[in-house]
Amino acid sequence: MLVEASPDDRRVILLCDNHNLARAIELLIEDLPGVIVQTWELGQVKEDCRCETVPVVCSLVVVAMSSALREPFLELARSGLAGLVGRVPIVVITERHFEFHPQDLITQVSFPYEINQLKKLFLSSLTGQASARQ
Repeated sequence: MLVEASPDDRRVILLCDNHNLARAIELLIEDLPGVIVQTWELGQVKEDCRCETVPVVCSLVVVAMSSALREPFLELARSGLAGLVGRVPIVVITERHFEFHPQDLITQVSFPYEINQLKKLFLSSLTGQASARQ
């Protein structure tokens, strides 16, 4: 269940196709001050998740795909989060290259990535200072 975040904390939804990768990213994000991570399984649609309420409870979406065969935006749509594109910063970690518009608030990170660089990216995305490519 999604719980409304207080103004003092920042909620991150993590959508990932690999348990070990998800756990590593959770640990990295949880280390940031005031950040709460909520990990979703692929295709897991929250009944109380509606596009108009998600921005209230989510400050950032991280989509991490360990398989190059998976399409990150299809998984985002299957999870009911496609309506967040352009409304909430989204960090996509994948080997696949894709095109997007700057107003979509999407940042792409390719494998392999450096842990400290990823941590800085999450922090800058939460504060609205992220760049489009990493």
